[in-house]
Amino acid sequence: MHKKNLAIVGMFLLIILGTYSIIGSNIQKPMQITSKGIWDSEVLNVDYLVKNSDTIVIGKVKQVLPSKWDKSKLHEDAKIYTDVVIEVERYIKNPQPESELVVRTLGGQVGDDIMITEDEASFEESERVILFLTKEDPFT
Repeated sequence: MHKKNLAIVGMFLLIILGTYSIIGSNIQKPMQITSKGIWDSEVLNVDYLVKNSDTIVIGKVKQVLPSKWDKSKLHEDAKIYTDVVIEVERYIKNPQPESELVVRTLGGQVGDDIMITEDEASFEESERVILFLTKEDPFT
């Protein structure tokens, strides 16, 4: 009787381990995406920035909003982005009526998933900034 109980327990453990390996392989693992080298070095030239910006503002970072996925993270083109609320102090180019702007940058962290973009701006609340903004990228 004792051997029969051990065999039943053994089969039960095999079923549990098999089920765990099937379910466990479908659990989403944290992702880390790194992006670098997108920009041409020309964008570091102030004359180029002034000429090619749609709007230039001086402002203060009011709030860095939580990062989000733009699509399901399982989608091959999925990206993490972070929206930043800017209190506009002054428009330098192409004045707008808004006293606040929301600027979107690539990168951020959603749960354990991280997207690092070495050539995107990062912001801290209360930081004073000068922004050279474009509308050329529909995502940001």
